[in-house]
Amino acid sequence: MLAPCFFLLPQAAILPQVRSWHTLQGPTLPPAAWSRRFVLGSALGFAALPASPDAAHAEYGQAANQRPPALIPSPFVPTGEMAKTCNVVALGREDVCLEPKLLMSAYDKLLLEKAKASTAALIEEGNAEEAKLLPVVREVLELYPLVESGAYTALTTRIDNLSSMLAEIANSDERLKSRLDAFKKGPLAGLKAAGKKGEASPTAKAMIKLSDSMYALVFG
Repeated sequence: MLAPCFFLLPQAAILPQVRSWHTLQGPTLPPAAWSRRFVLGSALGFAALPASPDAAHAEYGQAANQRPPALIPSPFVPTGEMAKTCNVVALGREDVCLEPKLLMSAYDKLLLEKAKASTAALIEEGNAEEAKLLPVVREVLELYPLVESGAYTALTTRIDNLSSMLAEIANSDERLKSRLDAFKKGPLAGLKAAGKKGEASPTAKAMIKLSDSMYALVFG
C-alpha cells in the first residue's frame, strides 16, 4: 500500500508536510523555491514511497500485500418463456434480454420446407440396391418436425438413435461403411452440435446441410 497522494489535498495542507520532510534532508530552501510545481513534484515523490517496509522487502515465501481480484459474475440465464428467445438477461431483470437467440427466419423456414420435400423424394427414387438405406431416410424425415418446433432435447435423442442405426448398417455392409461414416461424422454431427446450442437459425441451416448430403448417402 502506498502513502496518501498529497496532490489530492490543498496546497496549504501539503506545504507543511513537504517542508518538514525537506528539513530532515538538509538546509531549509529559500521561500522562492516553494513554488506550486516544486510542491507537487515533492508530494508525488513522497507518495511513491512505500508506507510499510514489508511491501518492498518481503521475506522468502511471504505473500505480497495485494487486494484480491474482483470477481466477474457468471451470465444470468433466463427461465420460462424468456429462455426460448434469450441466452442472457440483466441482473434481477428477466424481462431485459442482453443476448438474444438467433431465431429462425422466414427464409430459413422456406429452405427447410424444400429440404424436407427433397428428402422425402428419395424414398420413391431409391431402388433395391439402396433399400437398406431407406430406413435412414425415414429416420431423417422425423428430424424435421423437431428442428421446426425447437425440441432440441428430443432432437439429440433422435440423432443418437440414427447414429446407432448407421453403425449397424455399416457393420452389415462393408461397401456402405465409408458413405455412412462420412455422413455420421459430417452433417449429422454438425446438426447435433447446433441443436445442443438451442438456437433455431443455426440448427435449421445444419438440417438443410444434412439434407443436401442425403442424395450422396443413398446413391453414392
